[in-house]
Amino acid sequence: LLRPRGLLSLLLYREHAGAQGESDAVLEWLDRLPATHRIERHESPGPVLFLVTAPLPPLSRCDSG
Repeated sequence: LLRPRGLLSLLLYREHAGAQGESDAVLEWLDRLPATHRIERHESPGPVLFLVTAPLPPLSRCDSG
């Protein structure tokens, strides 16, 4: 979905027809993301901002042998 350290921003507007259905769909999608992704939620009187950050890849180990 995202490159390592990638950032996705989602801005949900709540004050229009159909907003509840859109919001529910986005929240369900966020719940299905891997647990390694960081999700921040920023509330405001208007829209809600979600920031999704992908993790860094695991470090590879070099075995000298």
